Amino acid sequence: RKISCCYTIHIYKNFTNSPVFPGNYQLIFPFEPILAAPGDDVILPCRVDPYWNAMEKTVEWSRPDLKASDPQKRVEYVYVHRFRKMDRDMMMETYIQRTSLSEGLRHGDVSLRIHNVSLEDNGRFRCFIPSLSREDGGVVIVSDFSFMPHGVCLEHKLMENFRSWSSCSGWTQPLHCLT
Repeated sequence: RKISCCYTIHIYKNFTNSPVFPGNYQLIFPFEPILAAPGDDVILPCRVDPYWNAMEKTVEWSRPDLKASDPQKRVEYVYVHRFRKMDRDMMMETYIQRTSLSEGLRHGDVSLRIHNVSLEDNGRFRCFIPSLSREDGGVVIVSDFSFMPHGVCLEHKLMENFRSWSSCSGWTQPLHCLT
């Protein structure tokens, strides 16, 4: 699979139905970074396995690599779903109009959609479900592909940028090449 200029790569794992064993839930998020160009919409795929109705539960998406702007906050929230709706009071202002959760909450799909990404969206994102005590996350890389020199292989350039970014940001997940 090739990465094309200005296209968003959405990586999904196979959604399978598993038997329910109490306390045996996992949050599934792909290891690969999500690649995007400024202005793209991206989906950070994340789901509870086995299927679990998250409609009436708290789902928090945050930016653990950002320092909290308010000393009383522990973390910067990108999206907070509480009591069947978005909790705007907890969220970073820049994400209120640009984020939404998947419509598959009833089936454990807690994927986050970010509209109109910008270079400021580069970084780590974390999904946390307090009632399950489960968290997982991934990386979004936004790059301006219009300045790519002719003949430069886009996949390799993006992977170089990711390796460079990950080594200075403390990202520890394995890196898989997206070709």
